Amino acid sequence: MSLNIIRVMAKVRSKFETIERVRKEIEEKALLEMANKQRELNEALSERARQIAAVASGVSEREGAPAIGVNAPVLEYINQFIIGSKQRIARANHRIQVCSRNLDKARAFYHLKNRERKVITRLIEIEAEERKSRERKIEEKRLQDSYIKLEYQKKRNAG
Repeated sequence: MSLNIIRVMAKVRSKFETIERVRKEIEEKALLEMANKQRELNEALSERARQIAAVASGVSEREGAPAIGVNAPVLEYINQFIIGSKQRIARANHRIQVCSRNLDKARAFYHLKNRERKVITRLIEIEAEERKSRERKIEEKRLQDSYIKLEYQKKRNAG
């Protein structure tokens, strides 16, 4: 890269540097938020899996209880445990739905901020290209002027 191009890029960078930095920070925060929402969803899924395992365990205990001679209060206790676990599963399902919606919103927000940052980056590139083009035209004009001046001096010295 020539020195002019480097200077042009430095000028463009300084102009958009703050905007790009802020957009990048917002995008990074959105990515962290999305990761937190994913973690919450995973926790809710794990909780539901634990409750489903608890219900299965309770049901197998209840079914095996008559064989070992368990009395009615113990069976009632097992039934209450199963009912409570099913309620916790219902709450976990609701939490999963909420977490899924929150994750979808966080994902959409992240993608929006990512696109915005890409737009800023593209604007920086466009601005750099325009500046390079202007610099090239100015340099071409200077070269033409120098060439014309040189030709004029040659004609004057020759004539």
